[in-house]
Amino acid sequence: MTQYDFMGKAKLFGLVSAVLFVGSILAMVTLGLRPGIDFTGGIQLTLLYPAGNAVSAPTVRGYVAQILGAQATSLPYYVQTITAERDVPGTGRVTLPGVVVTVRTEDRALAENLRKALLSPAPESGLPQPVEHSLTEIGAQVSREIVNRAWQAVLVALAAMLVYIAVRFRLRYGVAA
Repeated sequence: MTQYDFMGKAKLFGLVSAVLFVGSILAMVTLGLRPGIDFTGGIQLTLLYPAGNAVSAPTVRGYVAQILGAQATSLPYYVQTITAERDVPGTGRVTLPGVVVTVRTEDRALAENLRKALLSPAPESGLPQPVEHSLTEIGAQVSREIVNRAWQAVLVALAAMLVYIAVRFRLRYGVAA
């Protein structure tokens, strides 16, 4: 059985932990968190196009920016390409290209404009007519509730770990105990 002297290297491991901790905090402060629409509210539109039509994310991104107009620079939006398999009568199983467009906005009129424009794209956009779509809307109230529940879960987990450490090590080791 291999034995490793962890306690003899306590200063090294403490230093590594401190560097990782400080680096994580700095990254979080400088880069920030990028929560999804579950936490901020917004819309997510999934579009599937006919088989054989190549749809690129930059093309869709450009069209979405055109639809959003001046708000395109202030509203965070994301475009992701996907594929989905569907059973088509007479043809069999077909792979359909598609995109997922996510926009963080609570403006219902803007969301409706975006939905209409993507479901019936202008001919100059270069996008085909989608054959299937779905729309998911997350309101501000729902996202606030999710954030509150997430914080509650984190606090309960921390409390449970603190109790476990205190019981397991009989209040002898560490600051947490």
